[in-house]
Amino acid sequence: MKKSYIIGIVLAVVVVVVAVVLTGRYLQRRTPLLIQGTVECTTYKASSKVPGRIESMKVREGERVTKGQLLYTLSTPELNAKLLQAEALRSAAEALDKQAVTGARKQQKEAALNLWKKAQAGLELAEKTYERVKNLYDAGVVPAQKLDEARANYEAMKATELAARAQSDLVDDGASKEDKEAAAAKVRQAQGAVDEV
Repeated sequence: MKKSYIIGIVLAVVVVVVAVVLTGRYLQRRTPLLIQGTVECTTYKASSKVPGRIESMKVREGERVTKGQLLYTLSTPELNAKLLQAEALRSAAEALDKQAVTGARKQQKEAALNLWKKAQAGLELAEKTYERVKNLYDAGVVPAQKLDEARANYEAMKATELAARAQSDLVDDGASKEDKEAAAAKVRQAQGAVDEV
């Protein structure tokens, strides 16, 4: 019986100690202090991602506001100017892209073709002149100097005709794939500048 009596006393002491500890913690816990009243403020500090001047206030003093409510509007002439610049850049890039996709104008194609025809006629004349001078040289009528000049002119006209044909082909083919891709990339870059502003 003494043993159960001792266990009962020990158990009672443990319960009392736990109760004292829990009561102490409960009493030490602080509750928030709530105060009601009015706050008067003479200075408003507002900021935005964009620099500018306040154009109009949308709320009055003492008015209750909610999160996300429009409080004021900004005047941003510098930002408006940047937007105009970015839009002009986009328009120029779109025009270059359209030009790359469309290719050369009809007049440019005709001009390149006419230059090629002119070079062909010049080549034909240079070839005939070279043949005539060569025949005269072979007959001993003209000196070697004249033959060399006629040959040089003929070779120069060959190169001129090849260059004119290449230019005509280039105008007919239009912009290369890389040029078209570069023009399209410039449009995307300009659109990014507009979106950023």
